[in-house]
Amino acid sequence: MAALATPRPVRPLGVYFVLAAAGLLLVSVADDQARGSTPAAQPLFWAGLLVVYVPLALLAVAPGTSRRERIAALCVLTVLLSLVKVLQQGGALAFYDEFAHWRSLLDLQRTGRLFTPNPLLGVSPAYPGLESATAALAQATGLPAPAAAQTVIGAARAVLTLTLFLFLERVTGSARRGATGAVVFISNPRFVFFDDQYAYESMALGLAALILFLEIRRSSGDVPRIAVWALLTLCVAALVVTHHATSYLLLAFLVLWALVAPLLGRRGPVPLTFLLLAGVLLWLATAGRPTFDYLAGGLGPPLQEIGALLRHQGGRRLFQASNGQVQPRWQESLILASAWC
Repeated sequence: MAALATPRPVRPLGVYFVLAAAGLLLVSVADDQARGSTPAAQPLFWAGLLVVYVPLALLAVAPGTSRRERIAALCVLTVLLSLVKVLQQGGALAFYDEFAHWRSLLDLQRTGRLFTPNPLLGVSPAYPGLESATAALAQATGLPAPAAAQTVIGAARAVLTLTLFLFLERVTGSARRGATGAVVFISNPRFVFFDDQYAYESMALGLAALILFLEIRRSSGDVPRIAVWALLTLCVAALVVTHHATSYLLLAFLVLWALVAPLLGRRGPVPLTFLLLAGVLLWLATAGRPTFDYLAGGLGPPLQEIGALLRHQGGRRLFQASNGQVQPRWQESLILASAWC
């Protein structure tokens, strides 16, 4: 008679979740103390972040954790880290990019038209994916604009974490390795605040991860080809009209993937690469024309410095603006001293 298999012990997931929630409570106390300039606020904040992150991260990467438990740990971790920013500012805005995109959202809701000029961020109206999704959700559900904005960003972050896990799981052939990669990505300092702000990059990152996962599913042939191509086309179109830089970086990654894959005896994402390239070029030739001026403004000064160095003309003098204005000596000293702090 065959021996009965020993059932796998059930992990007390609730204990991990409650412990992580207690870390969020510490973060809220730290926020309250910081408003009174209490010295202990900053250490308490970092301690709260560690209590939120460490238990769920360890659960997600532990050897005996089931696949469903890994997914649950990643989802809860993403939600709790999103709440860190909500606790700090509530339904208000705090970052410059948020104000810029909020202006585009208000213009869209007020006029009902896309591409209304935005004096805060001129390129924002040329990529209205984020604002269109927010306005549609607010109109369909009756949610106020701040709640709709937070919902859209929260959904994008959940998609980013889950699809990154699924993509890495497919590539590595292990749910544990996929969870490890997702946990490492979540630990980057931009995840809590910068990538959670109401800005087009926050939504575009989730779309980019979803495109990569769909490409892996398409190449494996375990889903209907028409269905996956329809989803890929939809996601590529959404990404192209949401954020320029993310679409360019994804295109560069796909090109590298397409070049390296044949060396490993595999087929690369050539059709998807051409699809994304066509979408990027089409948008740049039409509604995305302001992107050229926007990128030139950011890349112009560094390229000028590089050109001057290549021509052996020397670089720009330290503490001197491009118009020749020189910083006062006391400011130069303060800047140099701050580097040692």
